[in-house]
Amino acid sequence: MNRVFFRIHKSYVVNLKHIRNIFKDTVTLENGEELPLSRHRSKELRQQFLSYMKENI
Repeated sequence: MNRVFFRIHKSYVVNLKHIRNIFKDTVTLENGEELPLSRHRSKELRQQFLSYMKENI
């Protein structure tokens, strides 16, 4: 079972269900809000998001 929540930055935890786009240093949510993405967490977020999407399509 994959995690549904992920810490993208020291101040932000997001629900993977609500992510629209992942860019180099930002994450865009369904509501259009852009949040900062830590360089150190970028790779792990992409992997978690891909796994989450595969399980929930």
